[in-house]
Amino acid sequence: MEDLNNRNFLDLKIQKQRFRQLQLVLLVVATLLSTGIILISINSYKNYETETRSQLEQQLESIGELKSSEISTWVRERHGDAEVLRNSPGLPSILHQFIQDPASSSVHALLNNYLLTIIREYKYDSLILTDSYGQVVSSFPSGGEVPESLPAHAQYIVTRSLNNDQIEFLDLHRHDDEKNRRIYFSFIVPFYQEGSASQPLAAIVMTINPDDYLYPLITSWPVPSETAETLLVKKDGEDVLFLNPLRFKEDAALSLRIPLDNAEILAAMGLAGQEGIVEGLDYRGQRVIGTLHRVAGSDWVMVSKIDYDEFVAPIQARRNRAYFTTTALLLISFSILFMIWRGEQVRYFKTVDSINEELERRVEERTAQLETAKKELEAFAYSVSHDLRAPLRAMSGFGDLLQEELGAELSEQGRHYVERIQAASSRMGELIDDLLILSRVTRSDINYTQINISKLAREIIAKLKETEADLTVKITIEEGLTARGDQKLLTIALENLLNNAWKFSSQQSPIIIAVGCVRDENRQKIFFIRDNGTGFKMAYADKLFVPFQRLHRSNEFPGTGIGLSIVLRIIERHGGQIWAESEVGRGTTFFFTLPA
Repeated sequence: MEDLNNRNFLDLKIQKQRFRQLQLVLLVVATLLSTGIILISINSYKNYETETRSQLEQQLESIGELKSSEISTWVRERHGDAEVLRNSPGLPSILHQFIQDPASSSVHALLNNYLLTIIREYKYDSLILTDSYGQVVSSFPSGGEVPESLPAHAQYIVTRSLNNDQIEFLDLHRHDDEKNRRIYFSFIVPFYQEGSASQPLAAIVMTINPDDYLYPLITSWPVPSETAETLLVKKDGEDVLFLNPLRFKEDAALSLRIPLDNAEILAAMGLAGQEGIVEGLDYRGQRVIGTLHRVAGSDWVMVSKIDYDEFVAPIQARRNRAYFTTTALLLISFSILFMIWRGEQVRYFKTVDSINEELERRVEERTAQLETAKKELEAFAYSVSHDLRAPLRAMSGFGDLLQEELGAELSEQGRHYVERIQAASSRMGELIDDLLILSRVTRSDINYTQINISKLAREIIAKLKETEADLTVKITIEEGLTARGDQKLLTIALENLLNNAWKFSSQQSPIIIAVGCVRDENRQKIFFIRDNGTGFKMAYADKLFVPFQRLHRSNEFPGTGIGLSIVLRIIERHGGQIWAESEVGRGTTFFFTLPA
């Protein structure tokens, strides 16, 4: 049966070890697998983010470069139109005639036909004729609304153009005429008297409506977008002036201004000299990303921008897909590993259940055997208590009769023999009593209650004082000592310990006995009983609790040698420990632990 138990425990140990190894392997696999999936997902997402961001930035850069190039080209072409008009043969002569006689219908018709060709060919809104002082003379085509005067800054540029004999660029502007508040873009072409390089004759203001070409070019976006737009800005004093209608503010052209020192605004960044891809805020205060380009041949800056949320939307969508894909892969992987672990766990517990069933059967068998042994021990105790005591009583009784009736006739040696018979009978009776106590301690049930150790110790000491009232004693019992245990068993244990302390200190004057408690590093109570008795050598401490082992001669200190064995059995049955520390001639201290 012992071999079978060993095999069962060995099988259980092997199964447990195998299950733990599988758990460790699955944990390592799960860690490596999850780490690999996460790293691959992160790397894939980072690569996609880098590539996508680079592509979107290149797209923004390309759109900005293309638009700024087209606008620059368009401005140069319009400047070329002005050069063509200025070098037109015969035009100065017609202008001279018209200035001299504005009422001449033939001259007016000739000039009108000439300039209409220019307007139709180059798609101008109108051509305004001024005299050499910048005052409006007429407007073409005929029949259109003739502005009473040009804006003051326009008159200044016209005058400067006539004085310098150079084509001047008149930036986007509004007329002062309340009837016409449209925005225009103009070139001023100066003309001098024929044959004179110093006598201004007139100027033609070539007026362009930006709604026809420039604004559509600026506001268009080559790919579908909900927030993307392009805008033109320039510096005007200490402000950023917006030159075109905006996607989210259509009336912004020449009316929307933002302080130039607002460094977070993309337009302000561009006017401060930055170029290329930048991030910041737009005129709405919305976070955007865009590209900045200067328009060649002008003081304009083009801003091509898109809301940051829309810019990163595809990246965020990919991140979300990567998150869900990674989560799904991790769940699938962990599910597979869990099924493997669960299958092995089921097999392991089946093995454990099988072994446990076998062990339970063995426990039942052993319990039955213990019950039988207990009954046999009880029968033995009964036999000891009754059968062995009968001859002892006979020996003791006949010894007493012999001493009473024939004591006077016995010799001194005979009386000595009788006394030895009586002493041996008494000692044998004490030995039987102690053996019965040891037997009951081993097999009795424990009824746990809260016990006042201090009170119990005082009661035992009081009984000892009654038996030997002539001795001088000094007793110290700490108050409030309590423990959980069986009242009867702990009374037996304390009686043995205190009887020993009293007995082995009886040769001292005074007898000093202390009962107290200390605590170890875990705050557990350790009770102690200390005396100033004869003590013993610690080299023999291992024999202290062995039945019938005595460290002193019986003629010095009487006893059966079982008392400490009884104490050890009681303390251990309570789940405690007991040990002693001693020094010859300096006393002994017994330490023991009990449930709190």
